[in-house]
Parts: sequence; structure tokens; C-alpha cells
Amino acid sequence: MKKGIVLFLLFVGIANISAQIDSLDIKLDSLERVLNLKEVTVTAKAPVFVRKTDRLVFNVENSVASTMDDAIEALRITPGLRVKNDQISMIAKSGMILTVDDRVIPLGGENLVSYLKSIPASTIRSIEVITTPPAKYDAAGNSGIVNIVLKKARNNSWNMNVRGSYTQATYASGNGGIDFNYKKDKLSIFSNLSGQKTKNINNVIHTINYPFEKWVSITDFVNNSNNINFNSGLNYDVTNKWKMGMFYNGNLFSNNLSSSNTGSSIFGNNEQLLLLKKSDGLSENKPKLHSANIHSITYLDTLNRKLSIDFDYFTYTNKDSAWFSGSDFYSNGDMILNTDYAKKNTNNKNINNYSLKFDVELPYEYAYINVGGKVSFSQTNNTFRSYNSINGTYTEDINQSNQFRYNENTQALYASAQTGMGNIGVQFGLRLENTLYRANSITLNQNNPYYSVLQLFPTLYLVYGFKENSSLSLSYGRRTSRPYFSDLNPFRFYLNSLSYVEGNPDLKPSYSNNLELVLNTQMFEHKIWYSYINNDFQQFPFVDASTNVTRYYTMNFVNYYSIGFSESLNYNKLSWWHSYNNAVFYYINKKSKIAETLPLMDKFSGNLTTNNDFFLNKNKTIVLNIGFYYELPFIDGYANVDALYSINSSIRCMFLNKKLTVSLSANDILKSQKSNANMLSNNIQYNFANYHDSQQLRITINYKFGNNNINSEQRNASNQEEKSRIGK
Repeated sequence: MKKGIVLFLLFVGIANISAQIDSLDIKLDSLERVLNLKEVTVTAKAPVFVRKTDRLVFNVENSVASTMDDAIEALRITPGLRVKNDQISMIAKSGMILTVDDRVIPLGGENLVSYLKSIPASTIRSIEVITTPPAKYDAAGNSGIVNIVLKKARNNSWNMNVRGSYTQATYASGNGGIDFNYKKDKLSIFSNLSGQKTKNINNVIHTINYPFEKWVSITDFVNNSNNINFNSGLNYDVTNKWKMGMFYNGNLFSNNLSSSNTGSSIFGNNEQLLLLKKSDGLSENKPKLHSANIHSITYLDTLNRKLSIDFDYFTYTNKDSAWFSGSDFYSNGDMILNTDYAKKNTNNKNINNYSLKFDVELPYEYAYINVGGKVSFSQTNNTFRSYNSINGTYTEDINQSNQFRYNENTQALYASAQTGMGNIGVQFGLRLENTLYRANSITLNQNNPYYSVLQLFPTLYLVYGFKENSSLSLSYGRRTSRPYFSDLNPFRFYLNSLSYVEGNPDLKPSYSNNLELVLNTQMFEHKIWYSYINNDFQQFPFVDASTNVTRYYTMNFVNYYSIGFSESLNYNKLSWWHSYNNAVFYYINKKSKIAETLPLMDKFSGNLTTNNDFFLNKNKTIVLNIGFYYELPFIDGYANVDALYSINSSIRCMFLNKKLTVSLSANDILKSQKSNANMLSNNIQYNFANYHDSQQLRITINYKFGNNNINSEQRNASNQEEKSRIGK
């Protein structure tokens, strides 16, 4: 077996190239004709954290995180990210896009978490936190992109990975999956099949302080869900200069959310119980996603100038329905006559998207040029039906039923350049996006014209490299965030008799300007940032004191900025202890454009994260992990949220030459991940408390056989921004 080394060639500000060399007879003359080499370093292992020009790279494969259970656990210890229940976000920012190998995962909430749990941490090469994405990326995502990079294939090898886990919270859940990768000569194939069955409870308490009454609603939602995800693809080298490939992704999800005997207690000013409302509810949804990609890479000459072309298509369908019924009771428990009510909602949603993207990479001696473009066509159809129960028979409410159609076409052109001189690197880019859109109610016979939005998104990066793996970088970027397709449907979806969700077809994109200054050393990262977001859209609960009805409505009503700094420490000087630590402190200032809430909300906030791995034996096959997370009171949306903290721990044991991994993990050990938020609506205090069954005990078994270092090439999709807006 040949010994392998890794050769890294650095041309400051232009390119980082790594090649796997299967022979010790290395010839550099051909490469020297392509690049003016600044430095040649031969190394066996990359550092855990690397600051590049436009991103922070967390090399999972070079850390103990590679032995964790799944992608969710790896994201949890990634600097600058917040992982809470079904939400993954950048701290103090909104509008993050999550991708896997530069492909947006068009799922949200529990669906997205289920998908990420199907990715073993051992198959992840790195996690990239791109707070200022370059011009080649879609401009969507105000706070940037988090990209999970999977390991790539080696030739003449195959690999299979089988995994399963059992989780005990209030109820039991389980998942399992199998991964297969193969590469020989010109052909590489990858395939993944995973399934998950989940049951959990979500405890929600709403408190509304009306002028003369206090309403307290307590609901225990029981969530039963099943998820099947399948990925498969192949890549083929047609010639030495032409590669082609394709992939397919299918995701089938079913969810049943029930609540029984929900109680809404109505108290007078003296805390005396006046009335009790009891209700039952059930909602079902069955989303299906199918996406496909065909791509081609052509090398134009011997200098690695290349043309990449991607064609993508995805279709998303969801049939969801909801029922609720209830009655009113006196304080003594007697039912009030003629207060029975029942309602039913159904919604059929269909989203189709076609996208074509081209990208040209042009390396020159003086600069690295990248140009490209994209066209995208999206159509969303919603058929919404609302029914009222009359004498036990459901009759359609035509005033609340609607067929809604939304069309959106996007064209984009971009160009960027990298260059460098000595220790200074410069990268700049421009992206021009034009969006045509229109929204029509078929039921109301609307025929609205197309509206056009033309925007320019610049990016700029300056990097100065010191000696001994240290650098100082300054970056600026302008971004946008577009509404979820579901937020554009104007008709009402009733949650119960006194609350409903209403979409807004007049929603507009929001825009952000982001500035970062980063000093990176071998062990520390010091970062200062400023971010301003204009015309942000958020869902707000409009509480009506005269009717006691709450209307959840999404609007463009917030402008805000945040300024802060973060400190990251990666300590691995001791062979038996590795520690990843991150501290973030910031000030956020939000201003509202509507009269129904406070004109200004601001707060100093921050969080502390530490994850510590203790190696309990010499071979490092038994690892104890202890993690702690604390977040100061913060602003989420337009609500104040109390402090949160969580303690997690796990022990991982590797057997059979590290092919078999068994782990036992405990999450939220003290059951402290309870969210408590409050806000003001029409001078009425609104409080929302939530516990999402986060205290869990899980056992995971993972077995690898074949070549342990193989994973096939994956492909980034051209319609990544459109997929991200399926959302919820």
C-alpha cells in the first residue's frame, strides 16, 4: 500500500489547493507554470478551525466531533450558531440558509431536523459558517449560509455505513439508515436511505392580560411523525476534460399533531375564575419533496479554466388538514348551552421550480476570476378550504375558501475576482438579481400584473496574513431575505375558535448590510461585527380586546441593527482533553413601523458555549463529552425572551478498529430548555411559554465497513434559494 501525504499550495488571496498524492515522487514544475507559488507546506493534518477569506471552516473530520452521532450534534458545537429545538440560527441574526454541499435543504422545522439527524457526523468533512457569502451564491439569507461539506470519494473503493438510534423522552422515538458509496475509475455512485419515527410532546402556555380579564391557555401537543429520506446520484468522467452527473432526492413526511382537553381559563381582575373553555384539536400534514439535478463540468484548457452547468427541478406537495372543536363551561364545571363549535380547514399546496445555472472559473497569474448567471422559474398553487360544523355536518365557508397562485421568476448575473500581493489578499464581487413576481386569487378572479425588483449585491474582502497561522480580515456584504411561499396566501387558517393565521401577498423582501472584522490566531478567533436589516418581515400576534381574537399576521414592519463581538478558543494542548469554547456579546436595536406594539426594543445580550471532550484511554476510543450552553435574555422576533441554559453529556466507545461506534447521550439534563417570551400587542401583555421535550436519553450504534475513508462526490443545486423558501 502506498503511503500518502497531503500537499497544500497557497497563493495568498487567490487559491487554496490540496491534492492527495499516492506517490512520494512529486513533481511541482507543472503546477508552478499555473500558479506563482508563495509557500509549500507538507502536513498530515489540518487544524480544527480555519479562517478563510469569506468563511470560518470547522474541520469536523479532524476533531472529536467526527465521532458524534449526527449533523445536529456537530452543528451544536459550531461557533456562532444557536441550535434550539427545531431551529438553527446564527446568533443575533435572522434569515440563515442551511446547505449540504452547497445545496439548500428545502425543509423546515421538524422535517429539517429529521434530515440532519440522518447524516452521521463521521461522514462530514467540515462545516462552513459563511457570514458574508461571495457573489456566486444566491443573495438570499440575511445572516448568511451554513454549509455542511461531506467527505469526497477516493478511487477504487467502496464504503457502507449502517446506523440506528433509540431516543427516550416523554415518549420513545427511533431512527435508522444506511449509506453506500462507490468509486472506480471514471464512475462514482452514492446512495442514502434513512427513516425516522418520532413521538414527542410540546407544552405551550399562552397568557393574555386583557384590560379586565386574564386568559390562560394550556395545551399539550402530542406530535407523531414518520420520515423517509432517500438520496442517490452518480458522477462520470466522460473524458479527461468533461464530467457529467446527476442526483435525486426524495423526502416523504407525515405528521399528526393532536391536543385533547385543552383548557383556556378566564380570570377576573381579582384572579377569580370566571369561565373555562375546553377544546380538542387534530392536524395532519403529508409533505412530499422530489428534486433532481443534472450537471456538467468542462475543463477549457490545461490551466484549470472550467465551465460548470447545472439544471435543477423540484416539486413539493403537501396535503394538510386541521380540525378543532370545543365548548364553554361555567367556573363550577357545568357546560354552557349552545356554546359548542367545530371547524375544519384543508389546504393542498404545490410548488414547482425549474432552474438553470452556469459558472465559469478563470485562474490567471494575476487574479482568479469567477463569472456566472442563473435563471429560475417558480410557481406556487394553494387550494384552501374552510368548513363550519352545523348540526354535526361540515359545510364549506366560501368566504374563507380560496385558490391562490404565486409566480416568481428570477434572473441573476455575477462576477468576482481574487488577487493578492505579498501577505495581502483581496476579493471582491458583484451580483445583479432581477425578480419578477405576481400573486393572484383564482377564486376572486384576480389578474394582477408582474412586479419587478432589480437589486445589486456587492461583496468585499480584505485579508492580511501574519506569521504562524494568524490573519486579520475585513469583509462587507449586502444580502436579502424573501418570504416563505406559505406566508403569501392571504386567507385565514384557523388554529382554534379565537386565533388564526393569515398570509400577506404584499410582503416584500428585506435587505441587510453586514460588516465583520476578524483576527484569527492558532487557538483564538476575535471577531467584531455590525449588521443592519431594513424592512424585515415578521409574524406578529394582533390581539383584539373587544373580540378576544388573536390574528397572527406577517408584515414588513421592523428595521434593526446589531453590533457585537465574539471570542472563540480551541484548546487541544493536552492529549486527554480537547475544549471548544465560544462567547458572544452584542447589542441589538429594533424599531417598529406599526402602532400596535412598542416603537423601540433594544437589549444587551450574549451567550456562552463550552464543549469538552475527555479521552479516557490511550487509544482515544472512549470519549466523555460534557457541554454547557447559557444564553442571556434576548430578543426573538419582536418579543423579549428570558435566559436559557442547557447541560448535555455523552460517552462514545469505538470498537473493531473504530469501525463500530456506540454512544450514549443525555440532552438537556436539567430540563432547563424552557422558553418564556413576552410582547406587547395593542397595549395588551402577551406571554408565550414553551417546552419542547428536549430532555432526552439516546443510544446510537454506527457500523462502517469497506474503505473507511470513502464518500462520493455531491453536487450543489442551482435552485438552492428557491428550495429554502418552502420553509414550513
